[in-house]
Amino acid sequence: MRTRVTACGVVGGVLALIAAVVALLTGGADTAIVGAWVTVAAAVLGIAGGAVAGARPGLAALLMGLAFVLAGLVAPGVLPAVANTTLVLFGYFAALALLLAGAILAFRDRTRARAAS
Repeated sequence: MRTRVTACGVVGGVLALIAAVVALLTGGADTAIVGAWVTVAAAVLGIAGGAVAGARPGLAALLMGLAFVLAGLVAPGVLPAVANTTLVLFGYFAALALLLAGAILAFRDRTRARAAS
């Protein structure tokens, strides 16, 4: 289970980072630039959540959940900047889905680890 959480966090974070870089390069509006920088922060949180999933699943759930919320809140500013590149647009959607799935899986793993001890 923790391997899946790690994979979700790292892959979701990398996909969000790619979308953020494309939004920074192509976005002209202020909302796209600010949203891209917040997406970079969300990507770093997602990667960090995936990295600590093996040792601390509760912290991993918190980090990936926060990354999902941050990336989701700025999506209206980032999506117009990456809309012309279909692959990056669907990568952003996949990043959101992976971060949410990773947070849910880490949360379930946290409750199972606590119940087993």
